[in-house]
Amino acid sequence: MLLLRKRKGKSNMCEIRVVIAGPKKFSYDKLKENCDRIIGQAVRDSHNDNVRIICDTSKGINLLGEYYAKENGYVISQIKNEMKFLSKNAAVERNRKIMEYASANDNEGILIAFQDRNNRDIENLVDCAKDVSYTHLRAHETLRHLVC
Repeated sequence: MLLLRKRKGKSNMCEIRVVIAGPKKFSYDKLKENCDRIIGQAVRDSHNDNVRIICDTSKGINLLGEYYAKENGYVISQIKNEMKFLSKNAAVERNRKIMEYASANDNEGILIAFQDRNNRDIENLVDCAKDVSYTHLRAHETLRHLVC
């Protein structure tokens, strides 16, 4: 699991925006356990309980993220996945836009990425987050070695 966070000033912060990324097959229990812990800590740190989960419309962990948001009463923002109609670099540009949206306008952006082996899409999303000044807080390379 990888956690990246871009903090804003506490007084100006509007929302905590969370991007959840990972493999197509993933355990909801592990997602819930980690998201509860990470989002709970962000809410306590910022004294702000306005949480928005950002998902794309593809299957897998994105559907679990959406279910998690509904279960916890969080606002959901869906980013349409239109990469099949665009160029090869569309995924990179889309990931950059997602990470910029997550931290735009004095919002606190958090990326929770669950890595499964060598998934280039997740690596690219992490690189995009780092490019827009997210802070690297915790990393674990594979799900088999997930230590929380």
